[in-house]
Amino acid sequence: MFCWGMEKEALYRELIEGKIEFLPGLVNVLNRAEGQGLLLGLGTSACEENVDLLLSHEDLGLFFP
Repeated sequence: MFCWGMEKEALYRELIEGKIEFLPGLVNVLNRAEGQGLLLGLGTSACEENVDLLLSHEDLGLFFP
């Protein structure tokens, strides 16, 4: 069962790579929050590889060091 889950997640990453689109204004909101000194956090149950892929898009990971 675990192997199927890992295969499913790998397929998911393959399918979305190059097609990731965040909600309009997301990066702007994060920039404004950061500019006001707000500390940002991220909580998810997604596997680390999926999170890394999404955070690498548009340098989103810079907001969540």
